Amino acid sequence: MSMWDDCCKRSGQKIIGILDNDYWLNTDQVDGVNVIGTEQDIEHLLELREKYNFFVATNWDPSLLNGDITERDNQKRKRLIQLVEEYELPLANIIDPSSVIHSNVKIEGGCYIGPMVSLETRVSIGKHTQMYAHCAFAHDVEIGSNCFFNRRVGAWGCTIGNDVYFGPFSVYAGNYRNSHVAENAWIHPGIIVYGRPISEGEIVTIKSQRRTYPLGGVNQIVQ
Repeated sequence: MSMWDDCCKRSGQKIIGILDNDYWLNTDQVDGVNVIGTEQDIEHLLELREKYNFFVATNWDPSLLNGDITERDNQKRKRLIQLVEEYELPLANIIDPSSVIHSNVKIEGGCYIGPMVSLETRVSIGKHTQMYAHCAFAHDVEIGSNCFFNRRVGAWGCTIGNDVYFGPFSVYAGNYRNSHVAENAWIHPGIIVYGRPISEGEIVTIKSQRRTYPLGGVNQIVQ
């Protein structure tokens, strides 16, 4: 929570409070931000809708390294996004003032653009997508909704579907013609993909990027 709060302070936005059933009546604040209710109180939600914009701050992670906790957060984020859509809640973007964004970039609601992110011409970003520090997207990138780009991610000349996760330092080098990352794909940290299409639900690892063929009795690795 402190990351969102710090970014909002830098950009001149004010966080009114947190609506979260896990925190409501259990604690007064999270990282200095007041807990003002629960998302399950629809009447209160609709009252706030008339005055404020909303941002889904629960993160998601396909690795499930923390087991049940991570999976619970993943499902919680989906429920909160469904709630936003069902009640047509207006969305806020949290954009760090140190980011460099071309004038024709299109960013839908509920997105986070972190410190030193670079977005060049003809980039479009769907709802609830998050880009963390030092990401760089060159021209002609179309990004779907609820995507997660960890630190120092890069891409160009491609389309990226919904619910895609890029690990830190990963790069997708598109060919500006038919390079596409399909929905629910996951690119592991540090992987560089040179333009090949990535299938729906594909997990891209070092092993999946290397195909070995016999050549004169010696294996040749083809990237």
